Amino acid sequence: MDDFLLSITLGEYIAAANARDFSMFFAINGMTALADSYKIIADDELRHFWLLKSVIKGGASIPNQIRSIYKGSFLAEAPSLSLHSIFERMAVMHTVFEGAAFAYMSLLAKFEFENERMQSIQGIAKIIMIDEARHMAEGFHALDHMKKTMVTESFAQGTKAYVERNAIALRELPAQTITENNDFTSNLYQLYDDNVSKNMRRVYR
Repeated sequence: MDDFLLSITLGEYIAAANARDFSMFFAINGMTALADSYKIIADDELRHFWLLKSVIKGGASIPNQIRSIYKGSFLAEAPSLSLHSIFERMAVMHTVFEGAAFAYMSLLAKFEFENERMQSIQGIAKIIMIDEARHMAEGFHALDHMKKTMVTESFAQGTKAYVERNAIALRELPAQTITENNDFTSNLYQLYDDNVSKNMRRVYR
């Protein structure tokens, strides 16, 4: 379980870095409200990072594939402040990364654990779950705004394959980080599939 939590922690750290880039991009383009919104999201994600890191036991590790996904290896181009990179990373972050975090934290928050340590982690999961729901809503609003004012529909659709590529790859996170085969693990896949599929329909409708 600690490998699983540590992998999510990396995702939160990368999300904070991405949100800072998004804030800078919108500030450069004179979109102050969106720039401010992503500053707040970056602060939230960094807080999630420290909250999760505080409860992870030493010795945990992150599988190389999961590390590669979060660091952008499954994107069309290296992260930059170009319009394509920003739109693609926003789509991946809000659809896949936050979709996964929301699904995982939702299950952690409500699953009946007998372990006292896991019960304490549930409080953190509830905080992250609430924040991620807001981040996704704000992110979808930002993506809609970009599709109306900055990119064509064909441009937006061109990123779909890379978002799906990230979604397929990140689905392996539980299998690579949780050794227990129990109700918790099996439910993770269903929640992930449901949430990410719903997010994909929201962005690429």
